[in-house]
Amino acid sequence: LSEPAILFLDEPTTGQDSSTAVMLCKALKKIAKDGTSVVLSIHQPRMDIFEMMTQIIFMTRDGRVAYCGSARGLRAYLEQDLSFAPGRTRAENAQPGGGLGGGLERRGGNPADDLLDVMGLVAPSVLVETFKTSRAGEEQRRVLEMLEMPRPRGGRANDDATMRALVSARGKHVASWPVQFGFLSARCLRNTLRSPFQFILHGVTALAAAVAIGGTFQDIHA
Repeated sequence: LSEPAILFLDEPTTGQDSSTAVMLCKALKKIAKDGTSVVLSIHQPRMDIFEMMTQIIFMTRDGRVAYCGSARGLRAYLEQDLSFAPGRTRAENAQPGGGLGGGLERRGGNPADDLLDVMGLVAPSVLVETFKTSRAGEEQRRVLEMLEMPRPRGGRANDDATMRALVSARGKHVASWPVQFGFLSARCLRNTLRSPFQFILHGVTALAAAVAIGGTFQDIHA
């Protein structure tokens, strides 16, 4: 119905089976390719879903950043900064020099699973400090410094003008009222047909309420 600049989703794959979750993420990937920035939260994505992502953030259990950067760079971060070698066995990782990932073994080649394993064993403060001193952390720090740099006089006005020009160039698609009404009505009807018991229950409830209210106020002016 519309093409927003940013689309936020809170755990869209929760409650879905694996195949449905993949289909949903493929649809979101298509939306992203059409020019909409898609931001979502997800729990333990499978490998094919993880490969669809471009930028990722892992949060510790106390709400701090354990990793922020490109999805492709996560494997290098695990091996170089957390010293989690995916080719090692559990015993080899547990030896001296095994790093923060010592005692863990690669499960299925999914770097997201590997980092979650490390996060389950390592204190959040250690994960946060490790990320801050890593190459990925340095890159994110430079990005923040660029965003916080003071603008020259007139820079803010120029930035605003540039942003307005970009938004105008991108355009905004809004479906007409009849199209919106048709799509939303069809969706409502489809959801109703999927749960006929709930539809019947609502009808019976409405009928019972009508009878009760009618009986209460019957002959009220008599």
